[in-house]
Formats: sequence, C-alpha cells, structure tokens
Amino acid sequence: MEQENILKQMRKQLSDMTETMDQALRRVPGLSHLVRAGYPRVSIHESGEDIIVRAEVPGFAREELELSLLPGTLVLESRRAEGTDEGYECCLDERGEGEFCRRLALPAAVDEEADVTAILENGVLTVRLKKKQPERGRPVEIETPSEEAPGT
Repeated sequence: MEQENILKQMRKQLSDMTETMDQALRRVPGLSHLVRAGYPRVSIHESGEDIIVRAEVPGFAREELELSLLPGTLVLESRRAEGTDEGYECCLDERGEGEFCRRLALPAAVDEEADVTAILENGVLTVRLKKKQPERGRPVEIETPSEEAPGT
C-alpha cells in the first residue's frame, strides 16, 4: 500500500512538471508543436452550419462523462475511480484512477438554443453543435429628398 501511494505521488509530480513545461513551450514562438496533446484527444471540424467535436474516451461509460456548453467553449470532464478486483493484489495499473477536464475553444459562435447531440459509440464521443447564424437586420427604406426646398 505504501508503494502504491509513492507511485501515485510520483505520477502526480510528473504530471505537474509536464504541464509546467507545456505552458512554457506554448509561449515560445516556433516551439508550440512540442506541446503534448491533452487528454482525451479531440478533433474539431466545422462546416457552414455545424461544428463537430470528437473525443477519444475508450473505457468510459456515458454516465461517467459530463458535457457542458459555455459561451464559446465546450467542456468535457470525467472522474473515474478504478478499484482492484476483490481478492486480488494490483501488480500493474496504467489505467488507474483519474479525472480530466478539457475546455475546448470552439471555432465559431454556437446557437445555444439549438439542440446539441452527443453520441458515445465505440469509445468515441461525437458532439454536434449548430453554429449561430448571423442576425439579419430589418430592412430600412431609403427615401429620396423632395424637390421642394425646405421652408418654401
């Protein structure tokens, strides 16, 4: 048990150190490509009307994922506690317990009143959002000046 706690502490310290290095690299022009991808890995695509976000979340059940929409941002988070099978001692645990929170900046404004669909299939979460369509102003009639001069 003591060894397990030490390993968890070491993983946490390594994660913190890596995050600090990533933040520093993001600030250096020309080195941002060295920054590691976040977890879960995502892709964001857009068309004229939709934005589609796909996230790799293998092993997660629908109930373990939380999805929320903020202005300009899609938030995906989860917290999962893995336990050791009863009567067994853990020999290797690369999955372990953990949590994540990804705040994904969306490439365009989203219609927050429109339906958002989220489907989890084969370890991939696919979220479809409707883009906010530009507001069309009301027409304004253009008048022509009268021929008579004012005050005559």
